[in-house]
Amino acid sequence: MCDRWRVRDVVGHLILLGEVNPATAPISLIRFGLSIDRWLGGRAIRRADEHPRGELILAWDLQLPRTGLARFRTDASLLYEHVVHHQDVRRPLRRPRQISTETLLALLDLAPWRNGAIGSKKRAAGLRLEATDVDWSHGEGPGVRGSAEAILLALAGRGIALDELEGDGLTILRSRALERPTHSCWAPLARTFQ
Repeated sequence: MCDRWRVRDVVGHLILLGEVNPATAPISLIRFGLSIDRWLGGRAIRRADEHPRGELILAWDLQLPRTGLARFRTDASLLYEHVVHHQDVRRPLRRPRQISTETLLALLDLAPWRNGAIGSKKRAAGLRLEATDVDWSHGEGPGVRGSAEAILLALAGRGIALDELEGDGLTILRSRALERPTHSCWAPLARTFQ
């Protein structure tokens, strides 16, 4: 999804929240100039660089959802990030995954209200979003239509999904999605702080 990150960097990011000690996180954050984006990117890249692929996959498979910083996240928030990041890995590798309708609906109901690093709320504001493959719509204003997965990814700032959408609100959503890269695309900055 971001040409500056390798798949292993995304995996490093996915397992990172469960491994970071909340007590030492603030000290580590100072090293990255108090930038959450650079801190997450730098830690994820270091995690990915220091371990062979098999160890990264095992850590991902064995990850406990309520360890490290992840214990401060809601189940919905963790699910949202994991589904989006799974697609960050799967789409460039052309390894599609069928996401269940229940999961898509739950995440679509959550996405238009999410602020923070992903920033979906701002992207959804003032638009009528309508999924064409599940029974879901949200908002008022210029329309954007497409698959539930494409809407979810566009709201998460993934430009790769924008070509799968249509409607008179697509120009607005496109400008918002591409306005500021999500933290996944800050790897060059993160690498300079290692």
